Amino acid sequence: MMDKEQEVQTRIVKGLVDYIILEQLNTKEVYGYELISNFQKFFGVKYTASFIYPFLTAMEKNGCICGSWNTEGDKPRKMYKLTDDGERVRVLFREKIEALLQKLDNLDVADFATQNQLTDEDV
Repeated sequence: MMDKEQEVQTRIVKGLVDYIILEQLNTKEVYGYELISNFQKFFGVKYTASFIYPFLTAMEKNGCICGSWNTEGDKPRKMYKLTDDGERVRVLFREKIEALLQKLDNLDVADFATQNQLTDEDV
């Protein structure tokens, strides 16, 4: 069974998979297995190809990354790189994460008590 620290780490990383992929591609082209290895190496989270590749496919379809086959070497590998749109999304992710962290740092529980409560009609 996963300890609480690992569980929290896994949940955070899972919510940021596409951003983490964009960050990895910001510095160089990467192939799928290398991404999977980096998730384990840097975040301690083991993902399978069946988890990561749907993200890569979706990100390729929406134009954030592009893939091309590298046939040099022992076996062909699909290499992924960041596009201009992907760079814009990467920067937007970073800005939104930083804004969220700032809100969390400034969060005052008393603020919740003074806020108007939502009604069923608001939801």
